[in-house]
Amino acid sequence: MVLTVLFGSIPLAGCAVSASTSQECASGITMKVTPASAAADHSQAAPGDQVRFQAVVTPTSSPGCATPAWAMTATPTWANPDPKDISIDSSSDTSKNGLATCLGPTNGPVTLTATFTLGTNPPASQAVTLTCK
Repeated sequence: MVLTVLFGSIPLAGCAVSASTSQECASGITMKVTPASAAADHSQAAPGDQVRFQAVVTPTSSPGCATPAWAMTATPTWANPDPKDISIDSSSDTSKNGLATCLGPTNGPVTLTATFTLGTNPPASQAVTLTCK
C-alpha cells in the first residue's frame, strides 16, 4: 500500500529484516494530539467557545529497524462522552477535524479520545481533555 501526500509517496507496508538483530521488522504508527488539555467558554461567540485539537501520525518500527521519516496530519474519529455539552468534528476534512465547541458548562475536564487507523496498522489512540466554562 502507498499513501500519497501532496506530491510524494510514502510506503506503508513491506517486509524487511533488521541487519543488527536478523528479526523481521514490524512497522506501525503513533499519534500525538495537541493540545493535551484545553478550556473554552460556552458563553462566548466563536472562536471563544472552541478549541482545535490537531492529530499528527508518525511511523514506528521494531528496535534495530530503520524508521521512515514522515509525518502527516490525521483525521481521527473522536469519542465524546458528553455530547450535551461538547460537539467535536470527526470529519475527514483536515481543516475541521478535531474542532470542539462548548455547548454548555462541563463538570470538570471531559476526556475526548481520538482514534485513527492507517492501512493495515493497528489503530492509534490518544485521549485529551476539554473543560467548558
